[in-house]
Formats: sequence, structure tokens, C-alpha cells
Amino acid sequence: MRLLLSALTLFALLLAGLAGFWWLGGPDTHRWLARRALELALDREVQVDGTLEVHIGAEPLLRFSGLRIDNPPWAESPTQVQIARAEIRVALLPLLRRMLVLPLVSLQGVTV
Repeated sequence: MRLLLSALTLFALLLAGLAGFWWLGGPDTHRWLARRALELALDREVQVDGTLEVHIGAEPLLRFSGLRIDNPPWAESPTQVQIARAEIRVALLPLLRRMLVLPLVSLQGVTV
């Protein structure tokens, strides 16, 4: 019981720290973090030229514009994916069960 309480406390502190970092960081910090996370996940160069907003809650909302994912250097076209605007909502509770649930995915102006 004590171990479970310690783990939950640590998890709550981690979430509070991340929320504080997002809240205190400006738009450039958010853009850099999102771009870097995508680059690591996709192993491609990523540009976020527009806006990036994060609304923290029970289901955090990520809203961005001007996203470009580049092709590898050997490809014919320099751009793999371009997204003019997007909104993505993530359900947090399923993440505890290692499931990714996206209740909202709205993409506009997608070029592949």
C-alpha cells in the first residue's frame, strides 16, 4: 500500500512539473519541444512554422499549424507530409494501460 501511494505521489509530481514547464515556457519552447519529440519519433527533420498551443486537462488538446515533415535526403521530393492545421486530443487514463486513445483528430490542408 505504501509503495502504491509513493508511486502515485511521484506520478502526480511529475505531471505537475510537466504542466508547470508547459505553462511557464513560451510558444517557442513548446514549438521546440514538439518538433524535437517528432524528430526523435520519426527519424526525420520536422518544422513547425505556425502556432502551437497545448491545453492541459483531463484530455489534453494539442492545436498546431504549419507542420512539415521532410523526406530522407535520397527522396525525389523534399517534403513527406505538410499539415496546414490540426487538433489532436489525447485521453490520459488509457495511457496508464499502455493504450493510445485519440478522441479527436482533426487535420486540415494535408499534403502527402
